[in-house]
Amino acid sequence: MADEKSMMVYARSTESQDKFDYFMATITGAILTYILQKYQPAKWCWNAATLEPIGLILLFLSFFFGLLRIQATMLVYRHNCDCLRAGEMKGSLIDAYESGTIASGIEPSSGRIITRAEMPNIINEYQEREKSEDEARKKHSNSAHTYFVWRNRLLVIGFLILLMAKMLSPYFA
Repeated sequence: MADEKSMMVYARSTESQDKFDYFMATITGAILTYILQKYQPAKWCWNAATLEPIGLILLFLSFFFGLLRIQATMLVYRHNCDCLRAGEMKGSLIDAYESGTIASGIEPSSGRIITRAEMPNIINEYQEREKSEDEARKKHSNSAHTYFVWRNRLLVIGFLILLMAKMLSPYFA
């Protein structure tokens, strides 16, 4: 029962996180597109109009980091699934090997029949696969967090620069 609740909470958490990431990327892209439609290019000099393209570039970078975050999160899910699958296959082979009643078994990933003598080697392969998938999951998880931080920083800084450009424009007119 507790495992079911944990799985439900985890599923809802990841679903809401995904929806929020999609929302942030969509809203950033929509705002960027809207501002670009209204943007009037101006000569580069020391005035408020110079700040506007800088803010737009930062918003574009925020949008890009948002897309990278979505991609990294998808890779985390894939590596997590592959890690769990390798662990489950390893566990089923260990159970079959330790029970001692089975002279041969079926390798779950390929469906080929393996003998009892081959089982330790296959178990080690699954253990190595599980470790490598876990390392890849951790790497992409760290990347997803980095993209999350930079997406938010660039979004806030870009909006602040655009706000400053609008507020300072009367002083440079």
